Amino acid sequence: MNRHVGGLSALAALIAVSVLAPTAPADTMSLSLSHQALQGQTTQILYSATSQAEGFVTLAVADSGAPCGSTPEQDAGVALLEPEPLTPAQTGAFTGSVNFTPNAAGAFLVCGWVTGRGEYENTTGGPMIASASLPVVVHPAPMRAKTHACRAQWLGRYIATVHARGITCAQAHRVVDAVEHTPLPADVARTPYFKYSPPYTVSTPAGRLICRFEPYGLAGTEHNIRCTRSRVLVRWSTAQE
Repeated sequence: MNRHVGGLSALAALIAVSVLAPTAPADTMSLSLSHQALQGQTTQILYSATSQAEGFVTLAVADSGAPCGSTPEQDAGVALLEPEPLTPAQTGAFTGSVNFTPNAAGAFLVCGWVTGRGEYENTTGGPMIASASLPVVVHPAPMRAKTHACRAQWLGRYIATVHARGITCAQAHRVVDAVEHTPLPADVARTPYFKYSPPYTVSTPAGRLICRFEPYGLAGTEHNIRCTRSRVLVRWSTAQE
């Protein structure tokens, strides 16, 4: 009877130790994008990993039709991040990022690996600790409207050379009329020659635009003005004929 009780006590103690003993965290890796990937524009590949052993991160990118290699050395993608001989090892939980500037639109696959030390304590060629992959769709960059020249516009004895973007020339000419007939704020009127003024707002037939004034001759009657709103731009220079 005592032996049976003693056996049960030992079993209970073993179960208690098993329950209370902390389990070691699993080695993991995950990848994400900092923001939408656009052709010709830089985004960041973010990585997050946990490793009980010393680890080194490698990241690569390839067309989505090519799977990730089981190790960095077996991958056919273009390297984005590779450990150098003096790269410090990382343990525990760690994060980082690397720039990614795609030169073409389409589907890609980002591959990541955390590997241990290789032969002779090298930072590459070591055993696999964790890996991850991230499908990325790169969208074409939005087309930016081109600035176009409009016909010259007479302003009394002066002529304005007008350029516009995101707006028709007819609308741009109405903007020029509205701005030229709006008195300058006092601080704008005091702008030194060949310096752009602080921004000021003008109501025009094309909406409220933010303008800047640059005088360069004849007491400010010859000047440059640049007005913008979102993707709309109207700019002109005046000169006496």
